[in-house]
Amino acid sequence: MNKEAYTTEDITRYLLGEVTEAERDRFEDALVEAELLTQVEERENELIDDYVRGNLPESLRARFEQRLAANPALRRRVETAKVLLPSLKRPRPSQPESVMDWRQTLAAAWRNQLSALRLAWATALLLIFAGGTWMLQEIRRLRGEVNQLTAAQTIRSRRQQELEQQVATQREREDQLAAELEQWRTQSNGAPPQTTPVQTLFATLALTADGVSSGGTSATPRVTLTSAQQQLRLLLRTLPGQYPRYRATLLAAADLRPIWSANNLRPTNRTGSSFTLAIPASKLPAGEYVIKVEGIGADGDTFTVMNTNFVLSKQ
Repeated sequence: MNKEAYTTEDITRYLLGEVTEAERDRFEDALVEAELLTQVEERENELIDDYVRGNLPESLRARFEQRLAANPALRRRVETAKVLLPSLKRPRPSQPESVMDWRQTLAAAWRNQLSALRLAWATALLLIFAGGTWMLQEIRRLRGEVNQLTAAQTIRSRRQQELEQQVATQREREDQLAAELEQWRTQSNGAPPQTTPVQTLFATLALTADGVSSGGTSATPRVTLTSAQQQLRLLLRTLPGQYPRYRATLLAAADLRPIWSANNLRPTNRTGSSFTLAIPASKLPAGEYVIKVEGIGADGDTFTVMNTNFVLSKQ
């Protein structure tokens, strides 16, 4: 997939929430690239540091404060930076002249009598400097990891909300279709309306590439098919990618035996990461399954964009 180049201004607009929903979708899909994620982290740190030090231009400062008012996490980071800034700016206290004289005298004695002790003193200073440098590097590394995890969690939460919305919409449609079918049957037979609840014609399960179902947990997702349901519908959110065509295969988890497959699939969104599959209930005995989705390149090479387990039970 071709990489889209993003300028510093593009990254700033994304961090300040000034992009459209479509731009935000494309940007977050591109965050899987480590280089872009590092640029985003560095730009966010620059904005926070410049804001706390009062170095932001007036126009950019106003935009930053508008984002700050709407983002509690950003406010916490700014408050932390404000607490740390005075300690970084505080000058080192001057040492009394008597202390300096004592040190000079002692240093002269060491130079004349204890050259080995002088070497140990220099080694200790070197170790202190190296330890301080290591600590600063470790703080930067940990801060980068926290920012990366925060960005990944934000993307995951947003995709989870989209899946839940798709499931809710699908269920509403199922209920509507079932009600219309029952009404048509009643009118055709001239019989009074049924008093028993209407059963949906298919069960629905939403899955993501990291194995999380619409319930939001990382345990193996589960779905139940009743005897009245004729299909299992899978709403899939795969890894982002754009390929000429896709293939989905349902396998028995016990021996990876193919149960069902579909070729020439088309995604339901522009980024090529959402698919809807309808599998006949008659082909699905109770048990654990693996749903595998592959992108097929123009040269015929295949790339796995999803490989997720789920458990099916029947009533």
